[in-house]
Amino acid sequence: MADVRADELVIRHHDDRVTRYFGVRYCLWSGGVTVYRDNAEIGRHEDVVDVQALTLAGRC
Repeated sequence: MADVRADELVIRHHDDRVTRYFGVRYCLWSGGVTVYRDNAEIGRHEDVVDVQALTLAGRC
């Protein structure tokens, strides 16, 4: 699976928690997301309701 770059990744969970990552790559899959930094997995979330990937202005 291909991963995608995000300056800020905002993950909303089923229990209304919000997790934020900065300067990462991520890979979406059915019901979840895996987060990478420097080619290493730093997070895996299976209880995902919504994911927003933001790119800072000037970095497009």
